[in-house]
Amino acid sequence: MVSEQLIAEARAAHPDIDLPAEEFDKAMAAADGDAPAADIWLARAALLGVPGAVDRLEEQCISGLRSTLARFEVGSASLDDALQTTRQKLLVGPDGGPGKLAQYTGKGSLRGFVRIIAAREVVALARRADARTRRSEPDLEELVNDSDPELLSLKARYGEEFKAAFEMAIAQLEPRQRNLLRHQLIDDLGIDAIGALYGVHRATAARWLARAREDLFDGTVTELSQRLSLPAPEIQSVIRIIGSQLDASVTRLLGSQDG
Repeated sequence: MVSEQLIAEARAAHPDIDLPAEEFDKAMAAADGDAPAADIWLARAALLGVPGAVDRLEEQCISGLRSTLARFEVGSASLDDALQTTRQKLLVGPDGGPGKLAQYTGKGSLRGFVRIIAAREVVALARRADARTRRSEPDLEELVNDSDPELLSLKARYGEEFKAAFEMAIAQLEPRQRNLLRHQLIDDLGIDAIGALYGVHRATAARWLARAREDLFDGTVTELSQRLSLPAPEIQSVIRIIGSQLDASVTRLLGSQDG
C-alpha cells in the first residue's frame, strides 16, 4: 500500500487528475527508480485514459520538445510526424495493448523518458526520408581477417569466450550507458545531439560516453579473465586483437535489442 504522503504529493501536483488509488498502488509497486510520485501518477493516468491526463502529459512532456529536437535538423514536417508517432506509441502498443508508458518505472523523469522516445522517432523518420537503412554490422565471426593465421588462431581459441564476456559486460552497464552507446553507434547521434537529448552540456555527454566505453572495456576484461586462465597482459592482447572492432560488436548486440 502506497503511503498517504506519496498520494498527497501526487494529488497536489495533479489535483484535476483522479487516478484510482489501486492503480497508483500497482504503478508504485512496479517502480524501481527515484522519480517523483507525481511522474508515476501522471504516466499511469495517461496510460489508462483518465480524463485530463493525456492533456497534462502533452503540456508537461511533449509540447516543449520541439526546440530540443530541432537540433536534429530533420525539418518541421518530419518533426511533426515524429511527435505524433511518439504520442501514439506512448499510449498504445503495436498490437493494441499498453503503450510505452507502461515501461516507465521511474528511472529518471517522465519528461526525460518521453524525450528519448521522441528522439528515436525523429532519427527513424529522418532515415526513412533519406532512404537510408540501419547499418548491417558484421558478426564477431566476421570481424577478423581470415587470411591472418594469428587472428584465425585467436578466433578459434577465444572467440566464443570473448562473445560471452562481451555480452555479460554489456548487460552489466547501467541502462543510461547502454542507451548512450546505442545513440552514438546505432542512431548515429553526435555529442551535441546526445547532450540535447539528455538536457546536458556536450562536455557532460562526452564524459558519460567515455565512462560507458571504459566500463564496457573493463567489464569485458574482467569477465574474460574469469573465463580464461591467462595473465592480464595476454587477456589485454586478446581483446585488442579479437575485439578491435568493439563498436561493431556493440552495434550488433544493441541493434538487435528493442531500445
